Amino acid sequence: MEKIIKPTSGWAMLLLFFLVLGAGIALLALRQIPLGIVLIIVDLFFIAPGFIAIEPNNSRVLNLFGTYIGTIRESGFFYTNPFYSKKKVSPTTWKTRPPWLPFGLLPTR
Repeated sequence: MEKIIKPTSGWAMLLLFFLVLGAGIALLALRQIPLGIVLIIVDLFFIAPGFIAIEPNNSRVLNLFGTYIGTIRESGFFYTNPFYSKKKVSPTTWKTRPPWLPFGLLPTR
């Protein structure tokens, strides 16, 4: 069964992303090298992967370590769990393959 997900808007997290990145760069400029590097690494590896932009008439299937979480069908700029894998699904795929079935494994008839 398909589960539609309504993720949060990505704009507030984008602001947080740039604030943390700016703080990391400022700490590097103030010679607080270890803390600045930690902030930049956290920003790039734990905040940035959560952003997702979905074009009109497209959707994304979200999986967390191989477990189906849900489908995003709205178009827009969103922020999701950075550990989700996000697979692009076109409208023709919606009708031919259930969203929980891995890509390339279509049922035989």
